[in-house]
Amino acid sequence: RPWIDEIKIYSADRTKVLSRVPEVGDAWLDAGIVPFATRGYNGAKDIRIPELGIDNKSEWQPADFISEMREQVRLWFFSMLFMSVALEDRAPYKTAMVYETMLDENGERISKT
Repeated sequence: RPWIDEIKIYSADRTKVLSRVPEVGDAWLDAGIVPFATRGYNGAKDIRIPELGIDNKSEWQPADFISEMREQVRLWFFSMLFMSVALEDRAPYKTAMVYETMLDENGERISKT
């Protein structure tokens, strides 16, 4: 991170030097609240997603099944659960599966390839 701040990027009209936002959140925390951020909240009841054949919010929440690596329990699963319980007083998913690190035949992490 320190070296990236030394790179100068200029605005399109070259009148300003642009910089990185110093406060960067965790991407998995952000991903956990996607169901609320992308489809609206604030009491929205009538959410239509024609490409999925969904006519209202209750048809896409809670999710039937989610799965992710054990490392994501702390951030992705927890942030999604927290936001849903805080905003709607219910879990955001019916079933969750957690799996351990998966390795290839050489013992290398598959997620890093």
